[in-house]
Amino acid sequence: MKKKIAFYIGWDILLTIFIYIRYVLVVWMKDYTDRTFNFLPAIWVPSIFMILAGAIIAILVVVSNNYKLTMESTIIELVVVGGFAFYLATISILPYLIIFISGAQGLPNYTPMWLYYDSLTAELGFIILGYELSILPVRIVKLKKIKNADQA
Repeated sequence: MKKKIAFYIGWDILLTIFIYIRYVLVVWMKDYTDRTFNFLPAIWVPSIFMILAGAIIAILVVVSNNYKLTMESTIIELVVVGGFAFYLATISILPYLIIFISGAQGLPNYTPMWLYYDSLTAELGFIILGYELSILPVRIVKLKKIKNADQA
């Protein structure tokens, strides 16, 4: 179980590093494009990063499907990966939501600015959260079938 949790936390860290590297490259590309008027990197670099984002999500899917399916592992994946995906998906409204709910004024915002830079952060969060929420009932049904087959 510790191995699964370590994998999911490592995957969250990998996704965060991916988003940060993309931010650095996009800022560099904007500066490069402004200086040279060469728009070619601005076209192909985002495309490559979307392919890499798909590969990172595929790593999660392949590895999580190779683990023995238990209700505990399903819930842990939902909490660790889905919780982080929820944070990424709501990153632009979360500070304001906390202020609205708590009623506190002047609450400090500890979210790094590079997470706000473009919409890819929220888009990846929504995609991963959607995957986690849609795979949950599938895994629950599969667990019930396995349990019923063992009882028969």
